[in-house]
Amino acid sequence: MLTQNSPPCAVGEKIDYITALERFPLRRNVIISIKRSDRNNIKWRYKKYHNDLPSFLFSIKSDNKTYYQNPSDYHEIDNWKCRRIFCCNSHQFKQCIEKNECIKNSDSLYKEEYKNYIVANSDKWQNTESLRITLEEICREVKFNKEIVTPCNQHNALRFDEYKKALLEYIERRNNTVITYPHS
Repeated sequence: MLTQNSPPCAVGEKIDYITALERFPLRRNVIISIKRSDRNNIKWRYKKYHNDLPSFLFSIKSDNKTYYQNPSDYHEIDNWKCRRIFCCNSHQFKQCIEKNECIKNSDSLYKEEYKNYIVANSDKWQNTESLRITLEEICREVKFNKEIVTPCNQHNALRFDEYKKALLEYIERRNNTVITYPHS
């Protein structure tokens, strides 16, 4: 059981996104998909390098398969592929724009340098999914009234730090409470 005195969460392993897709296919933070998404409002950050959206940003070819951006991932198209998957810097991205092709596209996503998906250490983390706690419930119970996502859609975990103690106490109470549902 996770309590205030539990060891802090720790990284268990870093895996590549293909492995993450295979192990956690329904998680929103798995940013690749084998299905092409039909996104109407595609955004990208580096219009200053090129007026038209380069077609090489829409897919990743790796190990004889093609991967696309997960439809539930709302990162800009170049951020999804270049920064999150391939960890490219602005200089590398500019080279790709000039060549009108992804320099790393032929690389295997299984390479060590592309293992960017972090999985928690199961000995220092508790899966509370079975408790079915909603974000609204957490916000109400711990009196968290801030936006989870910043105006630029960046992750905002640091804003939650001061609420961790109250959250852990609430999870512990929920773990110790048996919830019964009426028969259907």
